[in-house]
Amino acid sequence: MPAPDAAFWKSKLAAFLHDPPQKPFQIAGHENARKSFWLEVGLNEEEFKALFERQSDHWAAAADRMIFPAPKASGVRTDWKNDTNCAFHHPLCGEKLTPQTIQRSAAVAERQLHEAQQQVGVNDPDSWETRWWKIWRQWPEAAARKHPLLAYLAADTRIPHHTLWHHNGLVSALSSCDKGCSFLLFQIGPVQDFIKQARSTRDLWAGSYLLSFLIAKALFAVAKAVGPESIVYPQLRGVPLIDWFGFGLDGQFWSDEKRAAYQNQGVREELLTPNLPNRFLALVPTGWTDAAGDSVAKVAANAVEKAWKEIAKNVQDAIHALVGKDYPGWDDLWLLQTERFPVIDYVIHDWQDTSTVVNQAELGIPPLHNGWENHPLKQAIEWAMEKIPKEHRDSRCYPLNPGFIWALHYAATEWRFAAVKNARSFSSWNSSRGAEKDHLDGRNEVLGGNQHGDFWQAMRSVKWADNSPGNLFKGQQEYGAITTIKRLYPYAWMQKALNTQVPRFESVQDIADAIESDNERDDLPKYYAILAMDGDDMGKWVSGTKTPPWKDVLSGNVDDPKSPIGYFKGKWGNGWETVRVPLTPSFHAALSEALGNFSLYCARQIVDAFGGQLIYAGGDDVLAMLPATQAVNCAIALQFVFRGLDPEKNGAPLAVQNEIKRLFDFPAPGFIRCKQGTGKGDHCRPNWPLMVMGPKSTASVGIAIGHVRSPMQDIIQAARDAEHAAKKVKERDKEKGALALSILKRSGEAVQFATRFDSGVLGVWDDLAYHGDQLRSRFIYRFLQKLRPILAAVIDGQAGWEPKWDKDGINLFAIAEEELKHSLDEHLERAEHWITSLRNLDPKDFLHFWMARAFLNRIDPTGKETQS
Repeated sequence: MPAPDAAFWKSKLAAFLHDPPQKPFQIAGHENARKSFWLEVGLNEEEFKALFERQSDHWAAAADRMIFPAPKASGVRTDWKNDTNCAFHHPLCGEKLTPQTIQRSAAVAERQLHEAQQQVGVNDPDSWETRWWKIWRQWPEAAARKHPLLAYLAADTRIPHHTLWHHNGLVSALSSCDKGCSFLLFQIGPVQDFIKQARSTRDLWAGSYLLSFLIAKALFAVAKAVGPESIVYPQLRGVPLIDWFGFGLDGQFWSDEKRAAYQNQGVREELLTPNLPNRFLALVPTGWTDAAGDSVAKVAANAVEKAWKEIAKNVQDAIHALVGKDYPGWDDLWLLQTERFPVIDYVIHDWQDTSTVVNQAELGIPPLHNGWENHPLKQAIEWAMEKIPKEHRDSRCYPLNPGFIWALHYAATEWRFAAVKNARSFSSWNSSRGAEKDHLDGRNEVLGGNQHGDFWQAMRSVKWADNSPGNLFKGQQEYGAITTIKRLYPYAWMQKALNTQVPRFESVQDIADAIESDNERDDLPKYYAILAMDGDDMGKWVSGTKTPPWKDVLSGNVDDPKSPIGYFKGKWGNGWETVRVPLTPSFHAALSEALGNFSLYCARQIVDAFGGQLIYAGGDDVLAMLPATQAVNCAIALQFVFRGLDPEKNGAPLAVQNEIKRLFDFPAPGFIRCKQGTGKGDHCRPNWPLMVMGPKSTASVGIAIGHVRSPMQDIIQAARDAEHAAKKVKERDKEKGALALSILKRSGEAVQFATRFDSGVLGVWDDLAYHGDQLRSRFIYRFLQKLRPILAAVIDGQAGWEPKWDKDGINLFAIAEEELKHSLDEHLERAEHWITSLRNLDPKDFLHFWMARAFLNRIDPTGKETQS
């Protein structure tokens, strides 16, 4: 297949403009309203008819929607002109976003959309590729700034859980697959091991950002080859690095003048936020190759390898210029080590016809969650072929086309990808000499050759850039090539490549020095917190096993048989409420958009609000450093915004409410609106409601509080361990959505408790902090003195704590309750309230809860321990 040419991008524009965005207000005759949008980009009616193939529209509709009956035969119809709710349904949870003010007029919407399109500025000198990128990337955002509803114009008002922007993009992607469709699943790694091998917060950020940059290079290469809308997950519109490659100072789709203006507005803070996953899914034409004969997967892999080699070469050259020339052979192992990173895996899976794929699913190929008999797609087939009366069927939907079985195509791709990874051959870890190993990764031999000791002594004395710290290599540690690149690339390569400064991170040493300089007593210990957050069950979300039921995304009145939801209820019969939506492209797009919005526009603002610094936010994965006394409230705030829940309506602590409400509005569950900009320039201030994960999602958070002189790797690992402990919490038959707090005292004593966010336990925690002046820590110490003997036990010959509240018929919790009331005799009503919530904890967590609170009550906001 030849490289994309003008006709390729021109046909994409025709497909993207096949439905006018204002369609929900005027479904009848909507095709007559699209011509003006063609003309704006330079297309005429004859060209449109020659370029646009209706099949791609039918396949896209089948991939994203339930099969509906024919409107005339069944009488089932709805549009937003007459529907006073005019609601968009959140694709992940079904919650409704209903604009407060709206003019239900196709003419008004069309005028606003035209103004937005003209604002984008498609000009005659622009190539068709440039026109396509401008329209795809900028028009939806410009429209959203005109009116927030224009961001959520439903592609189908009967099932308003995906937008016309998304539908038109999917039609465009399918229009390129005239010889067949394939899925490309692509991944780079390693991830966690690579990131956590760090000596500083800057190292943690650098490792995460490097992976984000490399996957962005692969994504952009695929987008240039087959179109950015072909990337199913993560969706690329609004991704800062993709904007940089296409429109920023590194870009090609703006004029030099426009790029200069971009620089004057200031580079986005988001540009330096690692926010991309390490894998992506793309819809690509079957058999696609470039002029060199490379597949689209190879094009992506080449882009990663080229970018990595460029970064590595810049670091190597910088070392050689400042140090290496005095130590011949210092980089003998450089090429050997850099070729081991990153590890790239991919699979291209060609779609097959519908009957073949369904027959294979019936035989258990590929293996499906809960099996084919319970799969939502099997229920969708049952609905289309058995529940809808033949006289009501819409001929455009039959026979069922390959788009309809999108979920099975994806399941087969995942299955094949796992097989490819399992079958991957690993090169032996050979080395030419038995030199000392990298002090962080423990595998690669250190650089420097036979003079590695002197070489590293010289490395520690170099100033690598004007704004770099004076000593990037401290102590006696020596490293191999990968760790060295991670430490140096922000100064040796990134500043020039991205035309921006390296983010400033406070190190643990900085914090320790700041505390000491403000501390009259040097004998007092100083503590800080590391927070690690991770979305729960993200694998299940990505695989589609957590899609919502149809009842949550269909429009209309359940009691009206002429409305979509009423018709579905009536024709399906018993059990209609439990029938779930199959995995769809819009579900993947929404998942990606929700995670991207949280990581780009929410995480940093929240961490900053509680006095911390964000290290990285990769979608659902957040790592941050915080004052010890603020970490729990920050965790509560993060999970509220991650789920899109109004903290005021859902019982958040007052301090959390105040900070979140200063930053965000909550127009509907699962949606937030930023009140403040997150960078310089209007392009950094989304002013329309943004989708986040929604209330059916949860996140688990681990917090580790440790001494500033403890190795940071130990505190980070403790935070990760606490996060894993949080994921194991089960209370009231609910799992996950929990917090685990671990305190690592310098004495060696460790205290940890875990609880769900909604258990009420953290409300008690907040009460104890808020009323600290009244209660003080002394009451807790008195209570603990009485509690420890009650819960002490010997288990397997070791001193420990009772595993259950019931011991030989004695209710230990009742005894603990009485002791608490006695210790709080002046606040009896408060004690009774607390006990109701604390019943959710087991004996050990109950005890450690009070021990942790007593410890934190002694710590002031700077992290210094004070006297009781």
